[in-house]
Amino acid sequence: MNTNPIANLQAQQVTFIVENDADLDFIQREFRMPAVKIDDINSLKVLPSELTQNLLVVAESEEDGIARLAELIAQGREAADLRFIDLGHGVTLSKANPQQVLARLNRPKDVYWKTSRSLADWGDEPELETFHAHIDQLTARWTFPDIAVFCGGYGSGKSTIAQLFGLKLAHHYGWGLHVCAWEDRRVDFRQRTWRTAIGCSAQEAIERNIDHRPAMDLERRVFWDEPNVLNERSMIEYFERVRFFNKSHGVRVFVCDPWNEFDHDVSGGERETIYVRRMMKEARALTRELGIIFEIVTHLPKGGYGDAGGIKPFRIIASAGSAEFGNKADHGFCVARTSKFSKILRGEVGEQEERDIGLAIASKFGPPKGDEHVIIAVDKVKVEPDMGRRSVFAYVLDKQANDLIYDKAATQVAKGLWDVF
Repeated sequence: MNTNPIANLQAQQVTFIVENDADLDFIQREFRMPAVKIDDINSLKVLPSELTQNLLVVAESEEDGIARLAELIAQGREAADLRFIDLGHGVTLSKANPQQVLARLNRPKDVYWKTSRSLADWGDEPELETFHAHIDQLTARWTFPDIAVFCGGYGSGKSTIAQLFGLKLAHHYGWGLHVCAWEDRRVDFRQRTWRTAIGCSAQEAIERNIDHRPAMDLERRVFWDEPNVLNERSMIEYFERVRFFNKSHGVRVFVCDPWNEFDHDVSGGERETIYVRRMMKEARALTRELGIIFEIVTHLPKGGYGDAGGIKPFRIIASAGSAEFGNKADHGFCVARTSKFSKILRGEVGEQEERDIGLAIASKFGPPKGDEHVIIAVDKVKVEPDMGRRSVFAYVLDKQANDLIYDKAATQVAKGLWDVF
């Protein structure tokens, strides 16, 4: 097989497409191959019938090369007959080293270069960088970009958990955090911000003479939106605010809480599930454009509640509105709250056999660490095991430190009851 790129191009009867006379002279002098200026093609000074079938555009960048190919396709040329090489910004053929150009000719690109390449052209993939949530035992690990959906019933603690995750990421990694939480009070969130940073409120820090600088530093990186900030409560306008805070303030973590407080324009007879799919696609495109973590808080539908009003074990695809919340998410967290686990572990509920099982679990793993537990079911993990694994955990919410205390005994109970995986 001939490895000489010029000989290969000659055999394929390729014509070079260049920008100017100097580049034209370079191709004809150095490579002795046919070349045409792009302006001569656009002005029809050179007719399509006068060109060979295979064309190779020489451009400074990928963007310029793809744009030139798009122009040729618009003139009726077949995409399969078109290729380009990019020399680098500020580099032209007349200023390039012939050996540099020859090296580029060994790897021509096509109009679909950015979206579809051979495995050899893609090269080595960098390792997926992940970040721990700094929550004891939790298997989920964050990455950029990441869409995380938090779903739960009313009063389940889903907003608290989503905001807690965001605050921990901002605190431990120095990232900016933007919270749009329309069902919470700013004063309460500010206290949770302080507790995340220094383990106490602002007033307690003053009374106990605790260094408050870490809390002040975190405050400066946390941005808060209230309902009257947006002219319209549309997701599209909110997405623009996300883009603004990312570009202007370097914010990398966003909490959209809750979904149903936005004014969702389901127009033209569009079904809700189709609308959710469209918005989730927009959100996914945005997270990938900006390289951010985007948390969405949503509710359970009416059917997600048991006969007595309690929460039945559920999957993230059960989110109110559409299964697309689960389908399009990178992470899915099911959140519930219960006081039943502590009673089970103390042998206070159920038949005698159930009480014995609860007491046996407590004997092996320890007594419950609180009267009320938060269940966090890691239901969706897009890339296992890099981004974690699906599992169920039980925690006690430490309101003083805005943290989650892992309860091993209660987790064993949760795994037995949350059997939807």
